[in-house]
Amino acid sequence: MDNNWTRHHRFLLRAFLTLVASFLLYFTFIRQVRIKINSELVYPAFIQYAESNNAKIIPTQRRINIIPNGHSTPRGFGIPFGGYFLLPFTILLISRDLKVASGLIGYHLFLFIGPPSIALLYIRGNNLAGTFLQINEMIFTLIFLTSLLYGGNRIFNILKEKKPH
Repeated sequence: MDNNWTRHHRFLLRAFLTLVASFLLYFTFIRQVRIKINSELVYPAFIQYAESNNAKIIPTQRRINIIPNGHSTPRGFGIPFGGYFLLPFTILLISRDLKVASGLIGYHLFLFIGPPSIALLYIRGNNLAGTFLQINEMIFTLIFLTSLLYGGNRIFNILKEKKPH
């Protein structure tokens, strides 16, 4: 018998399994790839460029922070497709909003090119580039939170429609 009550529980089970599968995929594969990209490709290229421009690079596993000559506070960028991508993307998949999920993928593809290019200018001492790196961080946070709220609201509406009476 397929009534609203069983559909409601199937949706919750599918949502739970989707969350578990995406986090398993992230921690077993994606995270290691991001760390490898940062430590073997991005960091060596930036450290070489920074040394030739008298700047300091402070790397972490998934982020590059830059302190140009004459500055004291670091600004930088993170390697895209991390946890701040995975959670909203998974929620958007659960809510079946593939259009917004595709937009999130597009934004993270832009993050492969935009912030590193701006960071190269910041290493050379361009203060405006440092401001753009800060703006990028704010936009990144805004997109993360907006995606979470939008996807969560869509899931809530799906559950509200399938609620047993």
